Amino acid sequence: MLFALVASCAMALALSGAPVQADSLHGFCSTPSDCSAIGGANPVIQFNGSAQFGFYDAGGPKTGVDVIVFLSPTSLGASFTVDLGGTLSGTGTANLVQGPTWSSGFLDAYLNIGATPVNPFSNYAAIDGASQFFVYTMTIGGVTLNDQGGNNPLFTVPGGLGAGDFVLDFLCTAGRSCIGTANSEALDSVGPNTPPPSVPEPSSLSMLGLGLLGALGFARRRLAA
Repeated sequence: MLFALVASCAMALALSGAPVQADSLHGFCSTPSDCSAIGGANPVIQFNGSAQFGFYDAGGPKTGVDVIVFLSPTSLGASFTVDLGGTLSGTGTANLVQGPTWSSGFLDAYLNIGATPVNPFSNYAAIDGASQFFVYTMTIGGVTLNDQGGNNPLFTVPGGLGAGDFVLDFLCTAGRSCIGTANSEALDSVGPNTPPPSVPEPSSLSMLGLGLLGALGFARRRLAA
């Protein structure tokens, strides 16, 4: 059902001359402090599950069928409402993908689409120890994603997303050809009304390193004296 809807909308866009290019999408929060990039073996962007979020395309603008994907280690029911903002308005509905939960392989294959970059199950399961994800999709046709700082669709889940829930985006421009979300740019909820952990800016880390070196030098001079 999802593939049929994506394919029909994307084919219309392809016939109208919409460009098809490989790229990657990046998650963000409309209030920057609600998002925090986390490094490590499986880097993601952790965010306040109640925050307004969106995705941009660094190679934008590009127009296509926008498929917002929610991953949850626990069932959120058959569907839930999503408030739309930014270049969109009103509300949308995220519907549970019927069939088995996602527990292995790649997300695009599970959704029966093709996307670059790919999103392996292990990347998300390893972060919070999930053994499976219930997958919800919200599909919106004719969406344009711009570069960072440009006007883009925004989304809010009333009541917030729980800790360990993820959000990714696919922009499908022709048939099964979709621009996916880079794994390091996926959004990982830390819970509703919960600010993400702050990560020191590189400049702050540099200053901290210089401070430690200075303290060590001072200690050596005192010992030498």
